[in-house]
Amino acid sequence: MKKQFFLVLVLLSPLLFLVYMLFVHEVKDPIKYIYSITGATAITLLYITTSISMIKKRYKSHSVSSYGWFIQLFLYFFTYAEFCHFR
Repeated sequence: MKKQFFLVLVLLSPLLFLVYMLFVHEVKDPIKYIYSITGATAITLLYITTSISMIKKRYKSHSVSSYGWFIQLFLYFFTYAEFCHFR
């Protein structure tokens, strides 16, 4: 339970950083900033989930991939947030 809570905090940190920068520092172009942060986060999470799959396949370790699905949920969230800006 503590690991999942910590993982949620780590995975939501880009979103918290985005909200902080938008409302406290007032960036010049907020739309561009939003899709830049969500896009970079989605690509990073895609790289992490792909790496987890490759580590699982290479070392046949199931402990590494136990949270892979959880990270993929956040990957889908940030990818959806990225594509919502272009609708």
